[in-house]
Amino acid sequence: MLPRLALSAAVLVAAAMAIDSTQFADDLEQCIRQAAHEAASSFQQWGDGCLPRTEKVDVQAAVLAKSITPFEKKYGYQAALWCNFYSTRMNEKLDPNNPQPNNPNYGDWYWSLLCPWPLDQCGNEPMGLHGDEHHGVPIEWSTTQNWKYLGEQRRTMSCGLCGRLRDRLGDAPFTQPLAKVNDPGRENWYGNVWDMHPFGAWLANERHKQGWDLAETVDKISKYRASNGEEIHGFAWQSTRLLAVDAQGKRKETIEFEAAPVHARKICERMWHLSDQSRDDCWHGVGHGMFYYYMDIGLAMKACWSDEIMRTAPDYIGAKALLKARWLCVSGIYHSAGNSVSVSAYHLIAAEGLLAEEWLCKQYPEWQEDDAYFARCGTRDGRGRVYEVDGDRGQRVPGRWEEAPLDGRRWQGAPSRAVGEEARRPAHGHAAHLQPGHPVRHGAR
Repeated sequence: MLPRLALSAAVLVAAAMAIDSTQFADDLEQCIRQAAHEAASSFQQWGDGCLPRTEKVDVQAAVLAKSITPFEKKYGYQAALWCNFYSTRMNEKLDPNNPQPNNPNYGDWYWSLLCPWPLDQCGNEPMGLHGDEHHGVPIEWSTTQNWKYLGEQRRTMSCGLCGRLRDRLGDAPFTQPLAKVNDPGRENWYGNVWDMHPFGAWLANERHKQGWDLAETVDKISKYRASNGEEIHGFAWQSTRLLAVDAQGKRKETIEFEAAPVHARKICERMWHLSDQSRDDCWHGVGHGMFYYYMDIGLAMKACWSDEIMRTAPDYIGAKALLKARWLCVSGIYHSAGNSVSVSAYHLIAAEGLLAEEWLCKQYPEWQEDDAYFARCGTRDGRGRVYEVDGDRGQRVPGRWEEAPLDGRRWQGAPSRAVGEEARRPAHGHAAHLQPGHPVRHGAR
């Protein structure tokens, strides 16, 4: 009798697990449908092509929160990630001629990161076959993993769950028709641009509200990867940006210089033992955050060259890898600065007949004679000449951070000290000139 009783108990446990997993799968489907609806119905809020990309992501993160915040509270981080991924309105096409590495490729992410399974063979597996569905399964079970992240201990959706969603929702992404825009004469300015960055920004906002541990949050991003690093990008920029915000949600009058490098180091030090691509994703992401924290390209550059961000790098990480990390940090600064340029500033850039990257790539008074910085500017992310701006949108006065590149300073291009073993060195000295209204307090370095 004992063996039979034991078998019956095992069957009951398995049945209960299957019921729970089926409920999760149903809830995930509903979350995806709701997220798709929220994104489509709010198109006029986030679709305006004249919104700086950063502001657009802020709006999208708020829209996303309506559907995935309650879902995360019930099932955890990975459940929210899967809901977001399957409903993301990502229509960016892969450009085979783009020389940048690891370009956005939603289809590849789906088949090599989220659902790297032969769905025609295992897509009908019952829910709960491999355990609780909301915990996922090991990515090592797949033979079609993304080669850039090989060797990482990650988890993703089971083949059965992927097959169930495909059967019920169709191929990812699941989207709904966009709401009609009510903006007479400007309808053509609206575009359907949405990717995985808003998810990272949402995650940072939730961590800020709920007091989640930083290390645990970053580890979840690595454990359940679903893109080429856009989750860590959005999280790094928004979590660093929030360091400069007070309890009322307003930018602080004075910020500590050291806070951003310490935060960046704590995020990316958890990537040293992962793939090279994960490291690269992280350092570029914290570069985004450096800009948003200081709102000053010169100071952000100094932070990327600080001792602090590399303080815990393992001894086996050589100078070349450290230099690359600093370069990626710097490129993130310029990327975010470009994403934050206002229409007001574009009027002035266009009037000067400049390339947007030419306008951004000017030397900054924060850099002293002995400072280390890259002679090559890090803006090669597709920023071209400004041909036309919408003259009816916004104020004609640029933001304070935008005044710096407009003051006639010279181009970057002086010989750089950033070579060889100096990759571990900081940028010596402190800021000699700060933008009005953005005081920075320096402590011991």
